[in-house]
This record gives sequence, structure tokens and C-alpha cells, in this order.
Amino acid sequence: MNSHNVRSEDTTTVEGLNPPTVRGYQRSRYLSASPSEVYHALTQRIPEWWSSDFEGAADHLGGEFTVRFGSTFKTFRITKAGDTMEVDWLCVAQRIVMPEGMAPLRNDAEWVGQTMRWILQPKGAETLLIFFHEGLTTESECWSICESGWDQTLQSLALLLESGTGRPFQSLDDEHLARATANQQPTNQQPTSENSFVHIKDEVIRKIAPRIADRSEWLGARIRLLEQEKELTRQYDRLCQLRRELPWVRIEKNYLFEGPNRVMTLGDLFADKRQLIIQHFMFGPGWKEGCVGCSFTADHVDAANLHLQYHDVSLVVVSRATWPEIERFQTRMGWKFLWVSSFGSEFNYDFHVSFTPEQRASGQAFVNYRHRDPGIDEIGGHSVFYKDTDGSIYHTYSTFNRGDERLIGAYNYLDLTPLGRNENGPNHDLTDWVRHHDRYGHRGRRVEESGQHHPDATCVCSGTDT
Repeated sequence: MNSHNVRSEDTTTVEGLNPPTVRGYQRSRYLSASPSEVYHALTQRIPEWWSSDFEGAADHLGGEFTVRFGSTFKTFRITKAGDTMEVDWLCVAQRIVMPEGMAPLRNDAEWVGQTMRWILQPKGAETLLIFFHEGLTTESECWSICESGWDQTLQSLALLLESGTGRPFQSLDDEHLARATANQQPTNQQPTSENSFVHIKDEVIRKIAPRIADRSEWLGARIRLLEQEKELTRQYDRLCQLRRELPWVRIEKNYLFEGPNRVMTLGDLFADKRQLIIQHFMFGPGWKEGCVGCSFTADHVDAANLHLQYHDVSLVVVSRATWPEIERFQTRMGWKFLWVSSFGSEFNYDFHVSFTPEQRASGQAFVNYRHRDPGIDEIGGHSVFYKDTDGSIYHTYSTFNRGDERLIGAYNYLDLTPLGRNENGPNHDLTDWVRHHDRYGHRGRRVEESGQHHPDATCVCSGTDT
């Protein structure tokens, strides 16, 4: 979600290289990897970040490869390689199959003849990746799904390089998920929501599941895993101690928030507690509803507050939407926690969860502790504060992106299950299935990068995380 977004009709200036003369989709982002590592990922690790259903070769000039996403496929020829500063692909064959419920494309091979350019620039310890899909514009018939698909794919590439694990489109086995389930008979209890998971036959699951063992073998494997779980717990305990040892920063500004019936200060949000946790909820002025992912987290707040209020912790939600907008949405969702508006305050901007039009236009803001293009107006996260007996307030900690994922209890339950989070596409993150809790069962909606619902179906091009 932190890609450097450039309008398709704009031109990105690349140092030492001529920009393309053909208009098209353009993105750039900083990667925590060397140019040679990025080049290696582009030429030899495509199955790890785009689609596991890969055949061919992408590591030499003239090589060809095909990536498949169920019935959708794309074939490319390498037209530039060997120079670790640029890789070019020419699309020579393609077929896009639209999701169920969407009209088929008049031209399902729109990419054929178009070039994908990957330009790498060393930037200190990082690499600036600049990507062009020449010919893919807002006038393209497949623009809505292909733009989203590339955004997800680039995020998956970044995840691979920065964490070691990408989020490619996954096929179940040699026949792939779509083919494996094509002949499945319907059951009497099929979910009705648009984000329902495919009901996979037991025999298909067994093909990808660990082998069946007797109880004694299972026990031995479980004990070995237990040792790793214990070590992870000890590591997390040490990490929490390091978090508590971070230096504090005194808050000097007098931030004001609008809440139910009154204006409140930051100190007021503590109530009678010494510790304050704030959920930065993505909900901007003029939005009809709050972010789906932030709502997923917020669904857990009231339950936590049943206990935190007795342990010297106040947990409050803050958004930049106006108080009437917050009140309407909170009433709809049935939440009871304190939710206040920072509209008109610098609070969201000072804590780097809202971004000005100037920052968006320049493509430079402080996002998750790095200077980059925020890509969107708002992001989510959590910040923690402490109030002394003399009323002094200190900022002790903030976390963003997946840093606050442990606060989502539903995820922790899913992580115990055989199928895990089961976020297998198209986005390979919570937007594959999570909806506002009053929206499950509604068809024909997808979740955009901003966290808001969109009336279109999900993209089929590729996948990644948030």
C-alpha cells in the first residue's frame, strides 16, 4: 500500500534514462534491496512474487515465460536484459478471463504488443524501482482490474525483497485451483457473500496437506514445533521489553478533539488512566464510511476495553472525519468505545497518518518511518502515550501497517487453523474476505487500497498483502 503512485498520463523523469514516449501505467517505489537483488527477483524469482504457475525463462535476452492466474494467462518475451539497471518485457500472448458476474472483455488480449519496463536506480542502501506498462492507460478496457493487479504485484515484489516472502498468486496443484474445483458438486450450505472462499474438495486439500500420520508421529512433530513456539514467545517477550525501553518524547502541542457533546484535549482522552492507546482509524472528511481493515481491528476494541479499563489503560479511536460523520458510522456499526474527531487539528499530520495535498502531489511524506509517497490520504496504525502525575504527556510508541496485526483476535484464531488466513487472492490480504461486519452477504463489491468499498468485483491479475 505504499507504492509511489503516478497518474497514468504523467511522465516520470528517470535519472540518466529517457522516459518512455508512450503513455501508460507508471509506478515507483523504494526497496530495501540492492539493484542486483531486485534484478535477480525480476529475472529468476517471478514465481515467488507474481504467480506460482510459471513456466519458461526470464533471465536472458530473447527468453519467454508465461504466468497464469487460473484461466487468465500472459506470455512475455525478454527484450532487454543483462544490464542490471533495466529489464524490458514484450507481451506476445494474453487472455484475461473476467471474474464471475462481470462482462467479458471485448479484447481479452489487450496487452499484446505492449512493453513492461523495469528501471532500477541505486539510492544509498536502497533501490528506486520505476515501472512502466506502456500502453496501459485509463482508456484501456481492462484498466480497472489491471491497474489494481499491478499495484498488488508490485507490493508482492516489495514484500519478497524486504521480508523474504512475497504473496504470489498460488495454484493448488498441477491442475490448479480453478481446474481442481471445476467439477465440484454444490452443497446445501454455500455462503452467499461475494468474498466466499471456493469450497475445495477434501481430496484436493489432501494433495497439498502434510501427509497423514499416526498419533505418535504427530506427537513428535508437535513437540518439535512447541520448542519453536516457545522460542518465538521468548523472542517476543524480549521485543516487548525493548519497546518499553524506547525513549519518550514530550508532547508540547495542545491537540483538541471533538467528541460526544464536547471538545476534548489529549489529556482528556486518558480519563483517569496513566496510559493511552490511540487507534488511528482511516476515515477522512467526506468519506461515507470508515476503512474496512480499520473496522476489522475496531471490532475487537469494545471487548478489550472490558479489561483494559481495569489495568490503567484507556483505548480511544481517532479519525480525521468530522464528529457527525463519525457518529453516524459508529451508530451503524454498533460500537461503544470512545471515538473522537481530530478534524481541524494537526494531530493526524504530526503522527504521520494523514497526508496533505502537497505531500501527495510531491510524492514525499514520512510513512512508516521512511520518506516515500504515501499513495493515499490516510493510513491506519496505533500510537501509545503516558501521562505523568503533573499532567505532562509523552509519546512512547507508534506502529503502522502489519505492526499492529497482533491486535486482531480473529487473525490469531485463523492462524491456528489448517487453512490459515486463506487469503489466496486476488489481493492476498484481508481485502480478499473481510468486510464491514454488517456487509457480509452483499455481492459485487471490492475493497480499494484506501480501505473503502468499491462496487466492482475484485481484480484477477495478481496478488499481494497490505
